[in-house]
Amino acid sequence: MTDRINEIEQGQEVAPVALLTKLNNAMRDIPLYASPDGYNEHHNYGYVSIAAMIAHVRPALIAHKLFLQAEVLAQSLSEDGIAQVTMRFTLYDTETGQKLESLWSGLGQDLARNGRRGDKGLYKALSGGLKYFLQQTFLIASGDDPESENDAGQNQQAQNRRKGNGRDRRSGRRVSDNGKRPDPMTAYWLLVKELGLSNGKEILQSVDGDATKAIAIIEQQNQEQ
Repeated sequence: MTDRINEIEQGQEVAPVALLTKLNNAMRDIPLYASPDGYNEHHNYGYVSIAAMIAHVRPALIAHKLFLQAEVLAQSLSEDGIAQVTMRFTLYDTETGQKLESLWSGLGQDLARNGRRGDKGLYKALSGGLKYFLQQTFLIASGDDPESENDAGQNQQAQNRRKGNGRDRRSGRRVSDNGKRPDPMTAYWLLVKELGLSNGKEILQSVDGDATKAIAIIEQQNQEQ
C-alpha cells in the first residue's frame, strides 16, 4: 500500500495525529477474526464475502466518525476476462478534515461456462480491492489466505474422491485437492459440504470462528446420532 499523508503545515507534510488515533481506536474495536460466510465449491475453501467484511468494519468507522471514499483511477479488461483496477481509498476524519490516501489494485475474472468473457469481472475487481483493503488496513484475520497452497485441480480432485470422499484411506483424515492435509478452516468447510449441513456459518460463529472447535462440535453431533 502506498500511503500519502495529506495535511500541510508551513509547507511541510505532517502526520495527521487525530486521524491516526481514531484509526487505531477503530482497529481496537473491530473484532480480530471475520468468520467466513461463503464457500467456494470449485476450490473447496471458505471465504469472507465483501458484504460480511463491510458489516465487520462499518460500525467502528461510524462510531469513530471516520469516512471512507473509494475512487477508480484506471481500469483494464483482457480478452480472457481478467479485469484490473487501480483504486484510491481515502480515509477521512469527519471532525478535523484530516485524510489518509492509499493506492490499491484489484483483480477479477468472469468467464461463462462456454468460455466466453462475462460482464462481472470489473465488479469482482472492485469488490476484491475494497475487501482486501479493509482486511489489511485493519489487520483482520479470516482464514482465506490468498497465499495458501490448497488450490484445487480438477484431476487431483477426482483422485482425492477415489481415496474416499476427500479423505486419506490410511488415516481417515480429510485431504485438500492437492492431496495435503488442509488447514483447519478449509477442513471445516470440507466437512460441512461432505455432510450437507446448512448451518455451517452458524456453528462457526458460535465458537468465534475457531474452525477446530467447530469441527469437534460437528463430529460429536454425528457420534451422538
